[in-house]
Amino acid sequence: MGVDWGFFALGHAQYFAPPWAEGSPWLRGHFSDPAVPDGWISSDSGPWRSHRPASPLSPSGWKVHVSAHPDHAARAVEHTARVCVDHGVAFKHLRSSGLAHALQMKFAPTAHSGKVVVCYPEPDTLEDLCSGLVEALSGIEGPDIVGEPRIGTSPVYLRYGAFSGEWMVTDDGVVPAMRCDGELEQDRRGSGDHCRSHPYADAVVDDYRRTLTAATLPLRDARLIHRTNAGGVYRGTWEDGRAVIVKEARHRAGLDLDRIAAPVRLAHEHAALQRLSGLGVEPEPIWYGTIGPSDFLAMEDVGVATLVHHQARRHPAVIPGIDVQASGYARWIDDVLDAVRRALAVMHTAGVAHGDVHPANVVIQEHGSATLIDFESCSIDGVACSRGIAAAGYSNGGPPTPAGDLAAVDNIADALLHPAAANAVSAAVRADMLAGARADLGLAPHSNRLPGPTAAAIADGIRRTTTFDAPDSLFPVDHRRFHVPGAGLSLLWGTAGVLVELHRCGADRALLDAGATWLAKAALAAPPLPSGFGDGGHGIAWALAALGDHASAEQVLERLDDGRPEPAGPWWRNGTAGIALAYAHIARATGREDLRDRALALTESLPRTRTRPVGHIPGIGFGGAGVACAAHALGLLLGGDTSTAATTALDWDLQTCERRSDGLYGRQDTVLLPYLGRGSGGLAVAAKLCGIELDADAVAGLAAAAATPIVAFGGLYEGRAGLAVAAHAISDGAHPYLPELTRRLCWSVGSVDGSLAFKGDQNARYTTDLATGAAGALIALAQDPVTAFASSCGFSA
Repeated sequence: MGVDWGFFALGHAQYFAPPWAEGSPWLRGHFSDPAVPDGWISSDSGPWRSHRPASPLSPSGWKVHVSAHPDHAARAVEHTARVCVDHGVAFKHLRSSGLAHALQMKFAPTAHSGKVVVCYPEPDTLEDLCSGLVEALSGIEGPDIVGEPRIGTSPVYLRYGAFSGEWMVTDDGVVPAMRCDGELEQDRRGSGDHCRSHPYADAVVDDYRRTLTAATLPLRDARLIHRTNAGGVYRGTWEDGRAVIVKEARHRAGLDLDRIAAPVRLAHEHAALQRLSGLGVEPEPIWYGTIGPSDFLAMEDVGVATLVHHQARRHPAVIPGIDVQASGYARWIDDVLDAVRRALAVMHTAGVAHGDVHPANVVIQEHGSATLIDFESCSIDGVACSRGIAAAGYSNGGPPTPAGDLAAVDNIADALLHPAAANAVSAAVRADMLAGARADLGLAPHSNRLPGPTAAAIADGIRRTTTFDAPDSLFPVDHRRFHVPGAGLSLLWGTAGVLVELHRCGADRALLDAGATWLAKAALAAPPLPSGFGDGGHGIAWALAALGDHASAEQVLERLDDGRPEPAGPWWRNGTAGIALAYAHIARATGREDLRDRALALTESLPRTRTRPVGHIPGIGFGGAGVACAAHALGLLLGGDTSTAATTALDWDLQTCERRSDGLYGRQDTVLLPYLGRGSGGLAVAAKLCGIELDADAVAGLAAAAATPIVAFGGLYEGRAGLAVAAHAISDGAHPYLPELTRRLCWSVGSVDGSLAFKGDQNARYTTDLATGAAGALIALAQDPVTAFASSCGFSA
């Protein structure tokens, strides 16, 4: 489970929703409203319940945060509320103990970890308030709030920041802001130099810094592998020269489903490694101990060659053209499964059941043996200490057992045929996936194929999800809606893209008009929208114009003209090319010469040299393909010659493409990609739309890449729908694999309340958005997918 999407899947079983969504199971244990004086104002926002006097808050100041474990949260809210009311201080608290639990889980955003109450004192009440809280909250325990000074050993922390939320646009996008001395500046977490001095706060900060331990791990060349709310995982060199992995467990943080904190799991993992030491099936433990507010476990680095790593480089259907027989892939699967079962037999004999056996937790050594990693979900002699940490699709959610481990190996066998099989939407889809993978490998013919979805059924399923009283998206869309400002309204990830695609499909005019009205109102009321066509406000403005609401489109553009920094790159998704495209389209729709002039100036600034700009990723989003498509459309809209810009941009992607077997793939770092948003699929579509002729070898390579059978997701940006568009583009619709690509969209299709729905990012929840969901599938199923894609992304004139 990843931090970005897993947390935002907690609130609903079918769609992405945060744990505070209406009807969420995490609203259990609702806190009673504290007693506040008459005239105070109480309101809800997200996970918070706020209470304040009628007088307005200061714009910024020293905020007081109270941390509490979910078991202590109700008492923390009660006692903090009483102290705040006694001092006339505004405050907010989490709405339930369930939310306190959710926000402290291992995969919750670290920015919220531990915070149960936030207080907003004026400077003259800060010291008295804090003294009262320290006394009232004696015995309350909670995780450290990272980066904030703690008052002694209490659960009370300080941070200078905004009292009333504001936003500003920077080079990093839309970020939280605070107003100081009338000026807006970024609201950075922690207690850095930007903080305003206050005698009491300064003393707290100084005292806190004196208490920080100077002890450090004897680790050189440390590199962060990943970080969760439980702590970081690092790779480095131990003091004796051994390569190690170091896992951190923050005290009282990183809870599991039973509210067990990360240090308990780390101690259990250490005990399992000690039990298995010398048996060759696990990393050897090297050191275990406490430094400051965290426990650490250093263990042998057994390498990076997990089954995920091997599959990406060995599976013949991942890189089309590899000879299946010569690759020996089927035989390798049998050898790997035997090795995993042998390792598990050793573990089980020693009394350890792993509990989280999946491809990323199995390392295959050079001599063919299997090493298991990540033992925090394990049981020792039948005793486990965690629940809800194991990977979905490989665990039944029950206690770890040897039988459960062996059942997980069967799931690994399926995953080595098709990596998405473990999370298939149904048993029938899983069977069809596996049959398709066997056919791709030439192991068995694929008969009784499931039928592909129809565009009519997908469009009807989208329409049935429309919710006009939702605040941030008209439809259930990608999880970015909840953690990237404005994403729920955007073209790629939100409402704008869904409405544009429904419009292209001829949806009911009344629905489209009502949708445009909702989108305009939401876009004009939202915090500052980020720039960009795919991600931001410029794409929303274009969508409103395409839907016929020219006045609202102009108003959204005016909101974006706020002195914000120029875009960092020329990209379609959030850079110059996309912004120019929005201005050009709306200028044509409204006849406004000033907008046309802006579009012309931006178009003329597009790079025309072979040197790839910083941040280049081949594809439509941040690559030359998107810039080329936009430049070509700008030439048609503005009446100029943009062919040099288009050809130059396309060359950026060609420079990064690499041939592997028969296919031509776009490289990003160490990964070769065939997709539309990232990869060589965007190159195929851009060449078609721009009328740029590629040589025969490039055409053949792009055609092979578009036929990549093993694809995890179904979406347009990085999935099967986008490959279908690329296959159509490179072959004028005659690609032999195109019918199978569109048929396999059925692998992402399920049913919600009797209506067809489409699985989005990580195949975790159903979505309707253009990039990952049902709207993108509609493009792949169009009679002319390339024209449909151009129409829905602003590339048509």
